[in-house]
Amino acid sequence: MKLQFNNNAIVLTDEFTLGVATAAQQIEGGRSLDGRIDSIWDAYAARKDTIENGDTPTNACEHYRLLDQDIAMIIDLGVDAYRFSIAWPRVMNEQGEVNPLGLAFYDRIVDALLANGITPYITLYHWDLPEYLQMSGGWQNRVTTDLFAQYVDVISQHFKDRVQHFSTLNEPWCSAFLGNLYGVHAPGNTDRKTAYIVGHHLLLAHGKACRVIRKNVSNAQIGIVLNGGPTQGLTDSIEDNLKAELAYHEMVSFFAEPIYKAQYPSLLRKVFPDLFDMVLPGDLDIISQALDYLGVNYYTRNFVTDAQDHIGYQTKVSPDAIVTAMGWEVYPQGLTQFCKQLNDSYQPKAIYILENGAAFDDQVVEGEVNDDARCEYIYQHLLEVENMFNFGVPIKGYFVWSLMDNFEWAFGYNKRFGIVHVDYQTQQRTLKRSAHAIKALLKQKKRINNVK
Repeated sequence: MKLQFNNNAIVLTDEFTLGVATAAQQIEGGRSLDGRIDSIWDAYAARKDTIENGDTPTNACEHYRLLDQDIAMIIDLGVDAYRFSIAWPRVMNEQGEVNPLGLAFYDRIVDALLANGITPYITLYHWDLPEYLQMSGGWQNRVTTDLFAQYVDVISQHFKDRVQHFSTLNEPWCSAFLGNLYGVHAPGNTDRKTAYIVGHHLLLAHGKACRVIRKNVSNAQIGIVLNGGPTQGLTDSIEDNLKAELAYHEMVSFFAEPIYKAQYPSLLRKVFPDLFDMVLPGDLDIISQALDYLGVNYYTRNFVTDAQDHIGYQTKVSPDAIVTAMGWEVYPQGLTQFCKQLNDSYQPKAIYILENGAAFDDQVVEGEVNDDARCEYIYQHLLEVENMFNFGVPIKGYFVWSLMDNFEWAFGYNKRFGIVHVDYQTQQRTLKRSAHAIKALLKQKKRINNVK
């Protein structure tokens, strides 16, 4: 299947960035190699009944060992940019000292990308907090925000002449709420107060990191990556609509409003007045640093209804929906709806779709992987990117999640999001039809812009 676009399509212009994305904990493996220490996900996966099939990220995709091969694959795809995360536990030890061997691994990535005309987009935190910090409270401990700023200082100083694009945090809602209210992500807590404290401290760490990067990198492009989608009541009842509003504010506004408006949502303060005493004078000034872009991760929309549990609401899927292997509805138009809502509310300077993709039950048959459903998913969402310009959304780039199948957090290795198939027994990589389609689209893009 081809991704059919006219030569005048926005996504094919030289100013628009097309890339692929990964995260360190999900692909690298190499645990305990080069001095890497454990993260909260190493510890969480070691606990019984936390990850499907008892899977762990210990080996993941062996990206650490197979780096040269994987970089060659990225180069062959012809992407404009590659978004990857740096593992805090790989570059800093328990004494807070720099690990030069860990930094050298990321040097290899950045230097290879630059040598081949590919722009590196670094994510500074993609959920892999060093476990020793969790032992002293993790993100519940305000001190962790300063330690994060020290880590960011090391990274931004080290790459200041080579890397321009830095995302401070990936999906802080997942870190705060999935990890501390829902209890399905590391560290596995189930308390809303804890989730709010963690969320606030993540935002505070973000603000401190922004200041550090601005000081160290003269031409920095700084952003944060938020996830979400259109959210509405499962029914037209007042109760469901109120729960939907609450769910949206906890997923999106809790993070966006402090950054763009230096305040927390009034609805959350009204519903949970006792959960904001962690906000100290001056915090919101630190959090609300000017950003160069807003990163958006979009997968589906949400229907919300009441729930009789500690969370208070639950999300549902329309009974007639087409769904992915994750059980998520395929709803491309939600991408435009969500980005338009963010743009109308916060007027970001630029928006990058830093994750968009789908999991399907892919199989290798005679050396090939037919994932036409994923091709169609990506194509329909790229069409929505084109549509956004009609609404004045300052969309600047689109990154496919993910480059390769990987450790999908609590789902282990059961869910395949990659455009490249990974055989976890042999670590054999096989480009799926979606990878070939993206490669062809990128060739068209370079041909139009006279890029060799």
